Amino acid sequence: SCQKNLNITPLIVVHGEPHFPLHRHFLTLLEHGGRIQRVLNYRSVGTADYPPRNTAATLINVNTTAPFIMLCDPDFLFLNPITRNALPNGENEITFDYMSFMTLADDVKEELREPAHKAGVSLEKLATLDTLGGAVPHIIPTSLSRRLGSDWFKCIEFFARSKDPILWTASMWALVFSVQRLGLDYSITRLAVTDAGHQKMIDVDASDAPSILHYSYGNEYFNKRDYIESDVSLASSVWHLKAPAGSMSAFITAYLNDVKHQYRIRYTWRERLRKYRSYQFFRRSIGRIIRRTSL
Repeated sequence: SCQKNLNITPLIVVHGEPHFPLHRHFLTLLEHGGRIQRVLNYRSVGTADYPPRNTAATLINVNTTAPFIMLCDPDFLFLNPITRNALPNGENEITFDYMSFMTLADDVKEELREPAHKAGVSLEKLATLDTLGGAVPHIIPTSLSRRLGSDWFKCIEFFARSKDPILWTASMWALVFSVQRLGLDYSITRLAVTDAGHQKMIDVDASDAPSILHYSYGNEYFNKRDYIESDVSLASSVWHLKAPAGSMSAFITAYLNDVKHQYRIRYTWRERLRKYRSYQFFRRSIGRIIRRTSL
């Protein structure tokens, strides 16, 4: 979608051991002109497994000569070009994309109190700001990337606890903390729309249409979390989903189907055999046996 609608080839940063072979689907992207950079995996912090930590690590390690870096999630569909007025106004400014839940509600404030104290950030001062922060995409001057990435990385660690799971929005709040610690400016963009609460697909040709569709939440027709690699028969069903015409889910599933045909995605015999080792496969098999026995 980035190549088709923006005429830009995105740089995909793959986190893992550099000497391990790339998954064959990454090789497919390379065959179609994709760009990939490999860096180490930083998702573990203490006893917590926290994948968003790799976002900060991307900012530290990315190798680019572009004047700006736009950090994106993999679950983006690019709809329209990014306008110039979305760019930061100076070398010490970054952008947050608007997210309604980034507020200092009482329960959130309690979750933030300990990491804010460790970071040396005043929640009382944050509460006086009109907007606190947001989500991806973040647009960041490349000259600022390593300095900001390193401090963001450190602030995520302030959220890590030995017993409790790390707060799911920790990386978002850690970036807010880092901006405050480094004395940076920030602006709020509205580049992305999510699939939360939207039944009807937006008009992508409208003058005020967003640049990105972020399919992050899901609904009864399509939810990205329903398709797991360990069960190939389930994962492969993503290519055959049906959703009401004109709905956002229909738009997403149609795009996924186009991707399958464009990249000629197939499952290998080894991948197909994995389903026999999956929990879902045995659950369905046992269910069929029980139903036959009951009859």
